[in-house]
Amino acid sequence: MQINPVVVFIILGLVTVTLIATLGAAASRKYNFRYSLFAIASFLLYTVVGYCIGSKANMAAVVIASSVIGLFESTVCWKLCLRFRANMSMEEQQVIMEMPASFRVILTMVAAVFCGMLGYLIGSN
Repeated sequence: MQINPVVVFIILGLVTVTLIATLGAAASRKYNFRYSLFAIASFLLYTVVGYCIGSKANMAAVVIASSVIGLFESTVCWKLCLRFRANMSMEEQQVIMEMPASFRVILTMVAAVFCGMLGYLIGSN
């Protein structure tokens, strides 16, 4: 039995984004820096996933994979981030807590798809 490479990249992306959320939250609290700096790591992850999937499949697969990882990050990883008490400024906490969950999920998924498509375009050249 052979596993679809897109599924492998989705699983690796989910594991990586979980590590970013948990280890990043703990590190930001311990070393006193803002957790929001890890957004760069997430954007880079989406771009790399798009690049890697682009070499194996089409853009639709990139959009689906990026959406799944973005959905997971904006829901499960968000809860992990709060559970591990990520270091956020008071302004960030206020804005994030007042933001509807649906808006956070959609915004994260749109950013994930954008970065994934960027990675796909880089890889297809």
